[in-house]
Amino acid sequence: KDTGDARGRGAYAAVTLPKGTWLTDYEGELLDNDEFFARYPTGVADYCIALSADTVIDGAEISKRQEFTGGHVNHSRRRYNVVRWVERSKNRISFHTSREVQAGEELLIDYGRTYWRGREDQEID
Repeated sequence: KDTGDARGRGAYAAVTLPKGTWLTDYEGELLDNDEFFARYPTGVADYCIALSADTVIDGAEISKRQEFTGGHVNHSRRRYNVVRWVERSKNRISFHTSREVQAGEELLIDYGRTYWRGREDQEID
């Protein structure tokens, strides 16, 4: 659904979601630091999320899907209602609601300051 601002499209709750509801696992290709910087020499990658200090999940291809993926969850530093749970031993990052989310409410996660490094002027919220 269109967000009505520069973010473009976003993911919205179809029904009321209780706090702690599992939404999705962040899917994509596992990259070590060498692979990441070979693919993204500037270190800027829109759909990568850190699994550890030396491994990221690159969700760029999976986020092109029409059905809901973690890559469809937009950023908000102040209004987030989604948090990530990291299970490094399973190479897994899952998204869960951090509070009750009302039907029709946009799903938002704080991408963290590292994501915005080098593009601070693009952060909307």
